[in-house]
Amino acid sequence: MTNEFRNGIVANSNNATIRKIEVEVKKKSTDKPKRPYNREAVYDVLDRGLRQFKRQVTQNNETKRECIIANIRSRYDDALRFWLDFNKEVAIFTDSIRFNEYCKSKGHDVRQVAEHIIAEGKTFKNRVLFEGYHVIDQMAYMFNGNLFVDTEKIYDKPKQVLTEN
Repeated sequence: MTNEFRNGIVANSNNATIRKIEVEVKKKSTDKPKRPYNREAVYDVLDRGLRQFKRQVTQNNETKRECIIANIRSRYDDALRFWLDFNKEVAIFTDSIRFNEYCKSKGHDVRQVAEHIIAEGKTFKNRVLFEGYHVIDQMAYMFNGNLFVDTEKIYDKPKQVLTEN
């Protein structure tokens, strides 16, 4: 029995072949570099919030809002940045004339329905955009309150100061 130095291991000839095979197997399983899965931060927060919301006993708008707020810190340093991104996604629907007409014909608030569509996630948003607004008919009873409450008045118009000459 001779000692050989293979792959950083000192072993006898019988043991060395076993070690070499183990090292090769380990290398093959880790050869593929893992690609990072990049997704939009706003939808990551909403998906985490929705998963948390589905586990709650009381399911109403306040609970849904609190679940979303609890998950903002996972991807955003500033909650205001999240709400700005959220409102940008909501604007996709609120800017649509057909969506406004559809909601008004059904008696729904346009902003509330758009917020809840976005809160359901990117897949549901794309489904509504692709298949049409009839997709939300079955879920419309859930869309009865705003998720975004403008407590910091970021969307208020600045008061004009009138100066007399």
